[in-house]
Amino acid sequence: MQAKERDSNFELLRIYSMVLITANHIVNLGVLAKPPGQETLPWLSGGTFNKMLALILTSCGRVGVALFFMISGYFLIKRDTISTRSFWSLLGKVHFYGLTMFLVFCAVHAATGYSDIDQLIRAGLRSVFLPVTLWWFAYSYMMLLVISPWLNVVIQKMKRKRLLPILLFVWYFFYQNGTSLPCYNIIRALFFYIVGAVIRLGEDRIPRAGALYAVLSLGAWAACTFVCDIGIKVSYKLMADPGKIFIWTRTQFTNGFLIPARAIFLFLFFWCLKIKWRPINWLAGCTFGIYLSHTYLYLRNFLIFDLLKTDRVFLKDTFPVWLVVDVIAIFCAGVVFEQLFKVCAGLLGRALQNKV
Repeated sequence: MQAKERDSNFELLRIYSMVLITANHIVNLGVLAKPPGQETLPWLSGGTFNKMLALILTSCGRVGVALFFMISGYFLIKRDTISTRSFWSLLGKVHFYGLTMFLVFCAVHAATGYSDIDQLIRAGLRSVFLPVTLWWFAYSYMMLLVISPWLNVVIQKMKRKRLLPILLFVWYFFYQNGTSLPCYNIIRALFFYIVGAVIRLGEDRIPRAGALYAVLSLGAWAACTFVCDIGIKVSYKLMADPGKIFIWTRTQFTNGFLIPARAIFLFLFFWCLKIKWRPINWLAGCTFGIYLSHTYLYLRNFLIFDLLKTDRVFLKDTFPVWLVVDVIAIFCAGVVFEQLFKVCAGLLGRALQNKV
């Protein structure tokens, strides 16, 4: 009997979310942060169109992350046990990428002298023994997998009238105003997980109005761009630190209101779609590998400033074209690493079976 093929709407959402995250990382690290050895933001020297594009993309990473956690809440809410297979698979993947990316880091160091010996030793120890700490998203997601069965029981037993006030309480006191808490990333994961779970439990009452959700999401996106633009301009008029005011406006307005709105409306838009296409499902299965491979802590600056040269390319009119090329290149590299992981996992699995 042929297995039922998965719907591709949420798989397409995973891919779109990773595109948002990747483009955001390139822009935030290479354009809206000071490059090593420089005192000014590259954003200040760019053309008008490039500046606007950077502002459009600056909040996309948080939206992409929110969507991943919402997808998890949507699909895991009905589970009442921990998926040990998913947990150990994820842990194994993180260890594989920690070791693999450390070997890449060693190759870069040998070829270019990019790092010093002390950092190389620290990277090796952390990548081999504590790789989960290299990626906050992986750590938060693994914690979510562990506590999700108990969280699901609480969510399902609550009536909708009680769940909404609790969700608003978590949103206001922890998500919006708790950014300084050491466990904020886990709080953010929990918040959007609950949002996705609530949508799943109440989806029979949600109208399938895809066009409306698309318009509302674009409206929230435009508002995000406007708020970030105002934050940077006001900071320079007041002769203040542009980074601090930019972060404050993004936290209080963009992060607090607009990003959840964008994520929810985007989620509902893809929820309305009816798509089935195997290549989408295959590429979506590589998204976690794409994330792990391009966000390795000790290679991020090398990737953005030395390899992609984002801060210099931003000054050119062709920056939008190069941004697309960079995102595609990062996706292709991530897919290669993911296929390598699958080969290694398959060889290890067969070796263990033969021993047994």
